[in-house]
Amino acid sequence: MTWLLAGACLALSGLTLFPGLSDRLGDAAANPVVRLLTAPFVHGFSPGSLLPHLAGNLLLLTYAGSRVEPALGSRRFALLTGGALAAYAMIQWVRPFEVQGASVFIWAYGPPLAVMDLSRRHRRGKPVPPPTRVVLAVMWVVVPLLMTTVPYAFGWSGSVVGAFLVANTFHLSATAVGAVGAWTMKGLLMAKDETAELAVGWIEAWVKMDLAWLRRHLSPTFVHTSPFGRLEGRDFYLDTVEPMARKSVQSLEIKHVVVGDNQAAVWFENKTPKGVIPSCDWVRVEDGMIASIQSFYDSALVREVLSPAEQEGLGGAGYG
Repeated sequence: MTWLLAGACLALSGLTLFPGLSDRLGDAAANPVVRLLTAPFVHGFSPGSLLPHLAGNLLLLTYAGSRVEPALGSRRFALLTGGALAAYAMIQWVRPFEVQGASVFIWAYGPPLAVMDLSRRHRRGKPVPPPTRVVLAVMWVVVPLLMTTVPYAFGWSGSVVGAFLVANTFHLSATAVGAVGAWTMKGLLMAKDETAELAVGWIEAWVKMDLAWLRRHLSPTFVHTSPFGRLEGRDFYLDTVEPMARKSVQSLEIKHVVVGDNQAAVWFENKTPKGVIPSCDWVRVEDGMIASIQSFYDSALVREVLSPAEQEGLGGAGYG
């Protein structure tokens, strides 16, 4: 949906640059309902005002939306966006404003983004991604302060607080909708983010042969299932697999990660001395630890790398 919203902004903003288009559209363009529904996707009527406004909003939309939508799922993301647009419409109904721009719903993505990325600092001691810091600073500091100066250009004689509230009415309404959404879906946002981190960390740990990370993040009752069989117990699994991994794994390259509430699928390429083996690991998380993984790959390719004894070991022989 993020890219659909971006496409609507590009299409409707682009149309406004055609001279006389409103006249050719006739009554439709002048209809108050049509203007109300299209204003969030229009960003000005001249290149000088449209291009920077549109470019800035598209950058915010594509970054925040592409992170928040996968975490919430398309349906919840649509509800969040719809809630911000509904708040915008209600305010316009009570007291009409001359307003344009997608910030009337983009600002709703700020609180969920903050919950996802700022929570890392407290949960795992990881730094907040620099793009997130920039996006949140732009949304919550830079733009509101700049907008506060706008009323004065039109003869505003009231207080600075009043100018701030008037100029940022729809930023505030969208942020409020986003805060409610982030609060009600906080567990989902954090769970998906944590699941994604653990799934990626699992692959990275094998690249670095970081056994300490694996012992911290695999459940003591960890279960691994592969085409060769089933290994139960974290310590037994690591003792069995580590020597084989050191022998056979040259690099692992993640291609794609798909995340659910507490599950993730990691598609990656396993580069071995015999060639590249396309693989997929289905990761299941419980209580902040990896509880189980089911691996999918062409076992015939792996058999070319491992000895018969090692292949038998992957089936769980000796566990007991």
